[in-house]
Amino acid sequence: MKRPRLSLTPEHWMRFLVSPLMGIGSYQAVVATTPQANIDRLVRESGHQPFVIGFVVCLVAAAVTVEINIAVSRWLDRFLKWDEQPLRRAGIQLLTILALTGVISLIAPRVYFWLSPMPDALEGNVPWAMVKNSIVGLLSTLIGTGIYLAMSFFHHWKTKSLEAEQYKVAAAEAQIEALKAQLDPHFMFNSLNTLTELVEINSSKSLDFLKSFGQVYRYVLQTREHESVTLQEELDFADSYLFLLKTRFGEALQVEKNVAETDLEKHLPPMTLQLLLENAVKHNVLTASKPLQVRLSSDGKWLTVQNNLQPKSSKGYSSGIGLKNITERMLRLTGQEPIVENGDGFFTVKIPLQ
Repeated sequence: MKRPRLSLTPEHWMRFLVSPLMGIGSYQAVVATTPQANIDRLVRESGHQPFVIGFVVCLVAAAVTVEINIAVSRWLDRFLKWDEQPLRRAGIQLLTILALTGVISLIAPRVYFWLSPMPDALEGNVPWAMVKNSIVGLLSTLIGTGIYLAMSFFHHWKTKSLEAEQYKVAAAEAQIEALKAQLDPHFMFNSLNTLTELVEINSSKSLDFLKSFGQVYRYVLQTREHESVTLQEELDFADSYLFLLKTRFGEALQVEKNVAETDLEKHLPPMTLQLLLENAVKHNVLTASKPLQVRLSSDGKWLTVQNNLQPKSSKGYSSGIGLKNITERMLRLTGQEPIVENGDGFFTVKIPLQ
């Protein structure tokens, strides 16, 4: 499964948005805290060059601070994940970044005054200006780091949520495929047994049986990738499957269909009818004198499959795979479970139609 990718990472936002804003904000704060008289004198004696240099120094210092943030975050990702100890991670990252960028806050003002010496009349203000500018740099770093921590945590949470969703979908698809795969061996085994008996009894009908068997198994293969099919498709398939069963059981199996035409385009999981018909045949006695009677009907919301109860004296082992299979797939398709009723001489299963 591919790791989900979000369009913009915190690193992108920090480099292309937060970094310039930090630089501009720092510059504005430095200018705003400088007495207007000093600004006027600096303009008169040095022009606008000191302000341009100061602006560039602020931008570079902000960019370096952001890169330190990113480097520290990646380093911590190796041994202290966000989802393990988020508060400890945030605290360590914040303190580490403040310690490292504190050096930047001390160096940047010195670089500025080295590149743009003050006029003699303002030399006495340099020490205070350096302290003030360092404090501005630290506050800017604190704000930028806080933004980065919040963005990193949200990005990590969002990525984990997407991964969890992808794993959930992948697991659901794998489970559906596993449930579908349970049908094929059992279905193949029963059909081949029927064909073997038919060849021995009446070889002239074996070709018709093979043709129907091919149609049935083609449907199985075609619907392996489908989570649902229309009721019309499922009924057409059931006709072919019932031909196989009636070839074997004759009048011992009787089927009545009373399905509303308005329900034919509604959906249900593929192979649902095959499972229910197979279970009915497997667990009941079928004889000409005591035929198994199966009735298919619909009422707009449910497809009902009902058969009279003629349980075999020895049921043998039953894993319940068929009904469990249908239940799992119906829950995923409609959020509803089939209704199973066993009493009054009938076994009834109601399948929700989507």
